[in-house]
Amino acid sequence: MKAKAKNKKYEILSEMVKTEKYMENLYKLYAERFKEDGEFWEKIMSEEGQHASLLSEGFLYLAFDMLPDTALIDKLEALKLTNLSIEQITKAYKENMPPKNEAYNYAIQMEKSLSEAFFQELLKMKPAPDVLATWQRLGEESVDHSKRIASLLS
Repeated sequence: MKAKAKNKKYEILSEMVKTEKYMENLYKLYAERFKEDGEFWEKIMSEEGQHASLLSEGFLYLAFDMLPDTALIDKLEALKLTNLSIEQITKAYKENMPPKNEAYNYAIQMEKSLSEAFFQELLKMKPAPDVLATWQRLGEESVDHSKRIASLLS
């Protein structure tokens, strides 16, 4: 059971990387379709790519080793569903982009979603200081993304 739980932890981390990459792809599409906000989306897109890289770095895998084997396992299926949603929306938006308001509100919703909330959940587990700093940065940037996107709609 312990090996299975450990594998689930790494599966969660892998899904978190996918979330960041899927959001990067969605924002690339936004940059292409909403040219008036293109620079904004290119910046956010770049930040999502950086998040994926940070999550992929080795020391975060080591940090995941320090988490309890049952940490976040109950959230794995929800995270997979979130990723599937982002992937499907991106495909749909390639074919038929909705109005700006609807598209941007979807991005806000995803930035606030379960996948982004993982950062907050992990912070409660009191990881090592270098890992904590990385989690804090990722969590703060996710909150910042939703606020910055919302400001485009005001």
